[in-house]
Amino acid sequence: MCGRPGVGAVDCILAEATLRWRRRVFLSVRLNVSARVSLLGCKRLVMDYRVDSQEGERLVSGAAVQVMYYYLAALSKRLLVGMRDSVIAHERLFDRGG
Repeated sequence: MCGRPGVGAVDCILAEATLRWRRRVFLSVRLNVSARVSLLGCKRLVMDYRVDSQEGERLVSGAAVQVMYYYLAALSKRLLVGMRDSVIAHERLFDRGG
C-alpha cells in the first residue's frame, strides 16, 4: 500500500462493510462508480461508495471501515504518514472538481 511492494505491505483489515441497493441494476446499463474517504482517523478510515446511472440516479450506496493492523503482533496500529498524506492529497484533488 502507498508505494510499498508485495503482499506483506497489506496492513489493514476490512472491519465492516455495508451495501444498500436503491434501484435494480441491469447488466446492460452503463454506470458511474465513485469512492471517497469520508473519515480519516488515527487507526482507521471509512470509504464511501456510490453507483449512479448515467442520468445521475443513485442506484447503490455503501461504506467500508478499514482498520490498520499489525499482523505479527495482532494489534491495531496508526495509519502510516505516507498513506495519510496520499489520502488527503487525493481527496483535495476531487474537492476542487478534479
